[in-house]
Amino acid sequence: MTSILKNSVNYLLTKPDTEAGSSITHLKLQKLLYYTQALSLLFSEKPLFLQPIEAWARGPVIKEVFVRFHPNDGYTATTALLPPKTEPDLPNDIKTVLDTTWDYYGMYTGEYLEQLTHSEQPWIKARQGLGPTERGNNIISIESIKDFFQQQFHKDSDEFGFLDAIYQKYQLHYGLETATEDDGFLLE
Repeated sequence: MTSILKNSVNYLLTKPDTEAGSSITHLKLQKLLYYTQALSLLFSEKPLFLQPIEAWARGPVIKEVFVRFHPNDGYTATTALLPPKTEPDLPNDIKTVLDTTWDYYGMYTGEYLEQLTHSEQPWIKARQGLGPTERGNNIISIESIKDFFQQQFHKDSDEFGFLDAIYQKYQLHYGLETATEDDGFLLE
């Protein structure tokens, strides 16, 4: 696993308030990484990481992350993952997108996020021709994710109006007057 993806995983694992009973399961982590990629594409028009996201039956999955928390090592989709001993060192622009993802998706369970991804076109499109529980590893294209979230961002519907709120908070919280091409996130 490359350093940006590994450090992003470890950073997300530090976000739950474990004393309050909050945790991240493997299922939830995979969906948070998908939404992190989506928000990076929405805000900077650049992917946060280059690893492909596959359209598995339970939603978007990054295979390298799946391998790290493999069931043969005692992990299941619903096993709570432990945070690293120290917070990983990441540039502020990457922390910004990870924090923004956590702020808006971190409150949900992995199961809820799974259902949410199942209602979105990037996953649906990549799963074409596969049954609901059929195994598959079709890639959810970066363009598909980018196009979908940009379309939703520009919609005025209540269903996806939250993307505008996310973007506004992102700009205000991190002191950006307007997001520009120069605000892009780092690539591997």
